[in-house]
Amino acid sequence: MLKKLGPVIAVLLSACASTAPANDVPAVITNASTLTHDEIRRVLSAALDGAPVTIAADALTKTSVVSIERTPVRDQQGLLVTGRDPGRPEIFELRKKGRLCTLVHQRTGKHITLAVARCKEA
Repeated sequence: MLKKLGPVIAVLLSACASTAPANDVPAVITNASTLTHDEIRRVLSAALDGAPVTIAADALTKTSVVSIERTPVRDQQGLLVTGRDPGRPEIFELRKKGRLCTLVHQRTGKHITLAVARCKEA
């Protein structure tokens, strides 16, 4: 009896797996505005211990990833100081899970939920 039910159970299990809710997926912003831009900038700055952050007006509207580079070191005359390694860029990815839009900091794995910004699957 169990041999006969084996294929039926396999089909049922695969059907259940295909209807289960999806995990978070890469996403892009759908309601770009000065409010969403400011929210994203504030969240990124907070994730980087309050460091000032500058992002493009269309950040995260065409791609799910944003890269934040450290400000280069300059001397007293404003010239770039050579030989200084500013470190690697900080990478954040916008993800969507259900109705939530979150920024995930690649280095730390920290998830930060956005309140104002709305997103869709990329």
